[in-house]
Amino acid sequence: MRIAQVAPLIESVPPRGYGGTERVVSYLSEALVELGHEVTLFASGDSRTAGQLVPVIPASLREQGLDKDWALWTTLMLDQVFKEAAAGAYDVIFTSHGALCWLPDLKGWARIIAHYLKPGGIFYVADAHPTGRIFPTQADLDEHPGIDPARPFFPYFGDPKGMRWPGSPDYADPKTIMGPSHDWQHTLSDIVCALIEAGLSLQFLHEYPFCAWKALPAMVQVERFSDSHGYWAMAPGAPSLPLMFSIRATTSAACGVADRGTERT
Repeated sequence: MRIAQVAPLIESVPPRGYGGTERVVSYLSEALVELGHEVTLFASGDSRTAGQLVPVIPASLREQGLDKDWALWTTLMLDQVFKEAAAGAYDVIFTSHGALCWLPDLKGWARIIAHYLKPGGIFYVADAHPTGRIFPTQADLDEHPGIDPARPFFPYFGDPKGMRWPGSPDYADPKTIMGPSHDWQHTLSDIVCALIEAGLSLQFLHEYPFCAWKALPAMVQVERFSDSHGYWAMAPGAPSLPLMFSIRATTSAACGVADRGTERT
């Protein structure tokens, strides 16, 4: 398959130091190349890949002192990606972990996917399950001593206005404190219905009792891939809950495709 990987331009791929998203993009790109796929990586010019690199800028924005202008450069990069996707250059559109919570409008997101997905193309999303976002964070436990980390603390159904969060340690580097953020809670039905309303046909929806990072204080590592990556689940004795999900969908021309890959069960 012809697959495009689109990386943030703040750091190179793989990053020289900090950069959780860029490291995940690197792992995915190199693994897909090893499996025989044609991978095109849109990233900074100081990135490295066994696939084809499209150097959007000469070096990472942080290296050039341009990290404050990330929105401008990202928009220019996406314009290039969209033009190639509209021409049918790629077979797969993939939304990765940690993307949906930053989107206030899932219906608009789904319409963009349906517009650029070529006939017979595949859309795939893997992300934290909405259920995992109803439990207290470490900051909540510190502020409210005595609350149970394994009991719901936030509503499952989100506010259209979103929610503002104070600064907290970053998942990729706990020593790095990220500034205040604003994101949105989407239910699983919000995600599924947005894709269906956009005209996509769902092939499967999978839910898992683990996720790819320690999203909650009550979680423990249950599988380790490297020094920085693995799977995390609720601690022994706590109820088994859905913490990650994946969806595969297609355009109508690809309905009936039987290959579901090697999903972990």
